[in-house]
Amino acid sequence: VVWPGAQNLPYVCCWDSQGQYVTFSFTVGGGPTNMELRYSAGHGPAGRKVDLDGSVWVADQVFPATADWKTWSTVSLRADLAAGPHTLKVWWDGPTRWSQYLNQDNLTFSTTTPPTTTTPTPPATARTVGVKG
Repeated sequence: VVWPGAQNLPYVCCWDSQGQYVTFSFTVGGGPTNMELRYSAGHGPAGRKVDLDGSVWVADQVFPATADWKTWSTVSLRADLAAGPHTLKVWWDGPTRWSQYLNQDNLTFSTTTPPTTTTPTPPATARTVGVKG
């Protein structure tokens, strides 16, 4: 089934079994990073584990129910990442409450660079003035 509203076909559809997962690989310049996972959960809230760079990041991430399968929503996550490549894995590995299907469309991310403090450089024609006392 291809549900309307998906941005990136083919999206990952109908995954609901232990061990199933989807992996996103991306590269950032470093710093605070906002990540949005776009999904639909037409049968009710779904839970998944989220790993970042091979370590459990969110043990029980809830994807709230959407009105139906053609309605898409996002879950937002934030991390301070080092510059370079990263991997985000969303997977089924858990308790029985994770009994709902989930359609995963895409991952979007953005970084915000903290302001840099710089020291002004005097112009080449500047001269040092001494004070006599």
